[in-house]
Amino acid sequence: INNIAQSMNDSFGFDHMLTGGVLAILLALVILGGIKRIAYITSRVVPVMATLYVIGALSVIFYNLENLGPSFISVFQDAFTGSAATGGFVGAAFAYAFTKGVNRGLFSNEAGQGSAPIAHAAAKADEPVSEGMVSILEPFIDTIIICSVTGLAIILSGEYISGESGANLSVLAFSKMLPFVGEYVVTFGLMLFAFTTLVAWSFYGEKSVYFIFGQKSIVPFRLLWIFVIPIGSMMDLKFIWLLA
Repeated sequence: INNIAQSMNDSFGFDHMLTGGVLAILLALVILGGIKRIAYITSRVVPVMATLYVIGALSVIFYNLENLGPSFISVFQDAFTGSAATGGFVGAAFAYAFTKGVNRGLFSNEAGQGSAPIAHAAAKADEPVSEGMVSILEPFIDTIIICSVTGLAIILSGEYISGESGANLSVLAFSKMLPFVGEYVVTFGLMLFAFTTLVAWSFYGEKSVYFIFGQKSIVPFRLLWIFVIPIGSMMDLKFIWLLA
């Protein structure tokens, strides 16, 4: 929430609380309608979001196609050399790269975390195998495709040495390689990523409180979830990420 609020502030000058308030209202319209409305909204927003973002990233890559080979080489070289871990040696560099890769992969697609099965368990499918195929496809699209094209776009732009990180680094890279539109592609994509994540995790939390406290806890939880969205947009939640 804080990341999207900062991106909206950088791109459009919107106040953090304003972004959080708008997100809270939109979220309320979705989650107060229950699982059917959640499924309806996410099934339409996610494909548009992913397609728009991938097209933007591929535009950056094709614009610098001649540098694609050297970029791939630098990825593998830096992963197993001292540049991947400050002051380290090959073993330390590999351990650092491996640890960071697992951490980022976990937050990228949640594979193995145990959260996504909550949603898959609620799906209506004729065959369990079909839902299993969907669950396999998710991390492939999320990490192998979206994260890979993002990483390549950042490397090709040369902004990976800028000192920025996270969403700001992506915005910087896209802005440099796609003048006038790159920044907005990332900001809009991040807005949709954040919104659908909030919707999905509200459902996960709802099922958890239902399991512990019963049916009466669902509406209070939804209201509490909506209430904390504007607060989260104003806070630096590094400790919460670490705890998660």
